[in-house]
Amino acid sequence: MDLSRAIDIVQTDTEISFSLVLDAPRELVFQTFSEAEHLRKWWGPKNCPVSSCTVDFRVGGEWRYSLRTSGGEEHWAKAIYDEITVNERIVFTDYFSTAEGDVIDGKPSKKVAVTFDDVNRETHVNIHVQLASVAERQQLVDMGFMPGFQSALANLRELLDKIEDK
Repeated sequence: MDLSRAIDIVQTDTEISFSLVLDAPRELVFQTFSEAEHLRKWWGPKNCPVSSCTVDFRVGGEWRYSLRTSGGEEHWAKAIYDEITVNERIVFTDYFSTAEGDVIDGKPSKKVAVTFDDVNRETHVNIHVQLASVAERQQLVDMGFMPGFQSALANLRELLDKIEDK
């Protein structure tokens, strides 16, 4: 097993954190989290890819996306950017939504903080997901978030490998 490709995951009652090392420059990794062109290619799990994605990358801006299941169902979400420090940190609040962008009540929203650290030509990425309650964290886990997000991070690695090979 290539441990340099491992994803460390830590969970508490209301938090889930993912840490990984990517063999790509920090600026490029930051772009893959901030530009629709890149997010379309990796954000969803393999079995539920991104089918629509728009990004207004600024504090207060909105990122809207949908994931399409193998059965053709669309699952929409929107995120509002709370904090952006170029090449260092992105914080957003992510909501399940309708195609029109209306938040769906009863689905867990999450505050997500992504940090990017440059270490020896690699990028250490930490993704911290904060939920409002134990019940919301469990609801997210029961919806398949853990394997789905790990699959998306594997897509990110593949995308970066393709970009770096050019």
